[in-house]
Amino acid sequence: MRRTIVLLALFAAAAVGAFGLGRAVCEEGRLAVDFGQSLGPIKAVNGTNIGYPTGYEMLSHPEGAFADARFASVRLHDCPWYNGGLRVVDVQHVFGNFNSDPADPKNYFFAATDDYIRPILEGGAKVIYRLGTSIEHSRNHYFTGPPEDPEKYAEICAGIVRHYTRGWADGFHWKIDYWEVWNEPDVIPQMWRDRDFQTYCDFYVLVAKRLKSEFPDIAVGGPAFASPGDEKVKLFLDTVQRENAPLDFFSWHCYTTDPHLMIDNVPKFRAELDRRGFTKTELHLNEWHYIEVPNSAGIRNDMNGPDSAAFTGYVLSRWQDVPIDMGNFYATWISSYGLLDESIKLGVFDPNLNKRPPYFVFIAFADLLDQTPERVRTEDRENVSLLAGVGSDGQKALLVSCYKESLPTLEIALAGTAESGKVRVKRIDFENTWTEEEVEYSDSTLKIANREGSFVLMITWE
Repeated sequence: MRRTIVLLALFAAAAVGAFGLGRAVCEEGRLAVDFGQSLGPIKAVNGTNIGYPTGYEMLSHPEGAFADARFASVRLHDCPWYNGGLRVVDVQHVFGNFNSDPADPKNYFFAATDDYIRPILEGGAKVIYRLGTSIEHSRNHYFTGPPEDPEKYAEICAGIVRHYTRGWADGFHWKIDYWEVWNEPDVIPQMWRDRDFQTYCDFYVLVAKRLKSEFPDIAVGGPAFASPGDEKVKLFLDTVQRENAPLDFFSWHCYTTDPHLMIDNVPKFRAELDRRGFTKTELHLNEWHYIEVPNSAGIRNDMNGPDSAAFTGYVLSRWQDVPIDMGNFYATWISSYGLLDESIKLGVFDPNLNKRPPYFVFIAFADLLDQTPERVRTEDRENVSLLAGVGSDGQKALLVSCYKESLPTLEIALAGTAESGKVRVKRIDFENTWTEEEVEYSDSTLKIANREGSFVLMITWE
């Protein structure tokens, strides 16, 4: 993640007027759900960054809370920061002596990363392995490239892929499909020391071609842009296209309080890739979070309070209507950077495994995927998203995310279900964190009283 907090423009922030066929955005504020109109499966865009901290397994037993969240994917970036000093994931930790031979398996240290990845896969999540290094905020920058010998670096990367997918060096035949070449090369010098971005583009081409030559069935991508502006995006895509290099997924990051930056720019990237012939390249927004920039008084909102929870639910819901393939929240365990402001706390768990409000949004979304995975049609309004699903045996559920909107009474017209009945409501707001209540409804209309400000509701039918 880029620690200098910025609001990302992502080409331009022009709004997209409609959110696709699955959802109607109604100016008059009407809210409705039709459980009889199926739209296909809910997309599993509920990924995260950083698995649970292996270095603290015996002290805090974090694996249960992590498994309960049922993240669809886990991107491996910044992992050494939160693993008790263990040598995990980063290329320099796996291959410690760059003067040694990358063809010799004895020159690799895989054991800690083996233990780190294993429970992620056993829990059912996909792994996105970021090849490269974690971000460096030191006075000097030791591993942020460009590598002195790019060809040798590519061979080391191939050794890592070979270990995890081909069983090499007492390794595994794990299904790790996604391999990302570096992270945020536009963050200089914390992630890439050379101000000439072309050096990264050439490095990407070299590594991507090397990996696909030996492992044609894996997905190679990048560049995990921190601030994907026109010029660098064009340079990267021009280079990849000219060199006929593989680009199985295109990745970028976004930290903001404007959820529309997470949504409206996805079709623009899709159109740009398609225009260049990258029609099968997936779109991965693989670092994102609600971040409040300080106001003139220096006051910052809680990064994981109700506003953040509602933002998270809103984004996950709206992503159902745009051509995004994978999303990865940043992050699972980070408590506080302490580099810019102690109030920046981005983990869904704190160090004591207390669950912050966004955690429960991921629980709700995972419940939708597990129990009511068939999406149905909704009508909602700006800053209030509805995501509803049905299950194979008739279960019905609805996730409501109201982001910084005044909605004292939530009123939803219902179709495709009984005209009257009871629902169970789990709530996040400024006074509640996942509290549960029972609500009766009648005349095919569900009414729920709310408090001022952001809130998230998970509604299930009995």
